[in-house]
Amino acid sequence: MDISRKRIAIFVGLTFLFTYGIEFFIWLKGGLSISNIQLALMGIMLIPAMCSILTRKLTNEGRADMWLNPNLRRNYKAYLAAWFLPIVFIAIGAVLYFLIFPDRYDSEFNLIRNSMALLDPNGKELTHTDLINVILLQLGSAVLLAPILNFIPSLGEELGWRGYLFPKLLQVTSRKMAVILSGVIWGLWHAPLIAMGYNYGVGYQLFPLPGILGMILNCFLLGAFMCYLTLKTSSVLAATIVHGAYNGAANSGILFLNGTLNPFIGPLPIGIIGGIGWLLAGLWSFFKIDSVKLVPEEIESGSKLAL
Repeated sequence: MDISRKRIAIFVGLTFLFTYGIEFFIWLKGGLSISNIQLALMGIMLIPAMCSILTRKLTNEGRADMWLNPNLRRNYKAYLAAWFLPIVFIAIGAVLYFLIFPDRYDSEFNLIRNSMALLDPNGKELTHTDLINVILLQLGSAVLLAPILNFIPSLGEELGWRGYLFPKLLQVTSRKMAVILSGVIWGLWHAPLIAMGYNYGVGYQLFPLPGILGMILNCFLLGAFMCYLTLKTSSVLAATIVHGAYNGAANSGILFLNGTLNPFIGPLPIGIIGGIGWLLAGLWSFFKIDSVKLVPEEIESGSKLAL
C-alpha cells in the first residue's frame, strides 16, 4: 500500500472509530433526546480535523499542504459565492416546493406566531407585518452571521473532509472519483445519527436505509460544490464558509410550512424537491471540476500556518 492510500485508510478509520464510538454512547444514553445534544453534535464536527492531525503525526507527514491559506485576493468572487449562494440554492428548492404544493404554504406564518407567543405569553398579538419582519430578521441573520457563528465546527469537518481526505484521494484517483468517494464517505459518517432520527426522523418505510441513502446523496451534491471551491481557491476555507452558511439556513423553509414536514420531499434542502437547487449546483460543480486550474504554490504557502 502506498503512503497516500495508507493515510486515507488511517484517517477514515480513525474518524469513523471515534465518531461511531461517541454516537453509540449517545444512543445508549437516549439518542438525540439527551440534554446538550447540540453541544455534543458540535463536538463531533471537530473529529475529522483532529483525526487529520493525528494521521499526519502517525505517518510523519507534518503540516504540509493543509489548504489553510485563504488566497483571498485572487478568489474574492469564489468567497462571495461560498457565503451567499447556499441560501440561494436552498431558496430555489423551497420556492419550487411551495409552487408545486401551494396548500403547504402558510401565509399566516403560524409557526413564527406561535413561537413568539410562547416566548412572550402576555405580549401583544403580532400583526402580519410584525411576523414578516421577524422572518426577515431570521433569514438575514442566517445569511450574514451563520458562516461566522458556525465557523469553528464547520472548519472541524472541512479540515478533515475537504482539507485532508479530498486532496489525498486526488493523489490516487481522478477528480470526479475523488468527489464521489469523499461524498459517499462523508454521508456514511452521518449514518448512526440518521439511524437515531437525525434529519429524516424515524418510522418511515425501510427505516433507516432511505435516510442514509438520502444523506449520502446530499453529501455528494453539497460536497461537489465545496470540492469545486476548494480547488478554485486552493483553500479549505471557502468550503468552511459554505458549510456554515448551509447549516445556518437549511431549516429556513420550515418558517413557511403549513402542516407536517416530510423531509424526503421538502421544503428542506435534504428533500427531493427542496434539494433541487443543490442538485443543480452539485452536478454543475461535478462536471466542471476538471476545468479548475490548481495553483500549487498557494497550497504550499498555506502549510506555513500553524494550528
